[in-house]
Amino acid sequence: MSFKQFSTDQDVIDFVQTHTAVFNNSPDLTVTEIGDGNINFVYRVDDGNNSLIVKQALPYIRVIGEAWPLSQDRIRIEAKALKQSEAFSPGSVPEVYHYDAASCAIIMADIGHYQNMREALIGRRPLPGVAEELGVLLARNLFYSSDFYLSSSAKRPWCRNSLIRIYARSVKKCISGTRSATTNAIT
Repeated sequence: MSFKQFSTDQDVIDFVQTHTAVFNNSPDLTVTEIGDGNINFVYRVDDGNNSLIVKQALPYIRVIGEAWPLSQDRIRIEAKALKQSEAFSPGSVPEVYHYDAASCAIIMADIGHYQNMREALIGRRPLPGVAEELGVLLARNLFYSSDFYLSSSAKRPWCRNSLIRIYARSVKKCISGTRSATTNAIT
């Protein structure tokens, strides 16, 4: 199935109704595009009582256009990272309700009622306790995904497409290339 960008509010509503039961087929849904970033489209779907977020990754940088392609696999990685963070530190990240590979989209909890940290920092507003909370979140995520906690067999699937594996392949190519050059120079 090929990628199709959401082009109307109804596309977003149909996607949400197909993949969640949050709104129980409510006819009174509104969709607001709330993305303020450069890469993805972000929509809030609301029925007046409940709301959720739909985030869709385009195959390019949104503000530049198709001239600057970008892998859509980033949305899968984000969904996986959010689910893992939720497992390691419950309540610390938005809950992922659904990830759809064909649409390159995530449906997740709406955390719009929280203060936006970027805006608070720009406004130089105090954020009591934020350093401790971030420290705990990072510590839990780093520990529970580390060799101190995971056995090598449990960690192996995580590394399948990770930067560590890509780096290891690059090093292996460099080493084998060096050996070939050395071998050719000797013979």
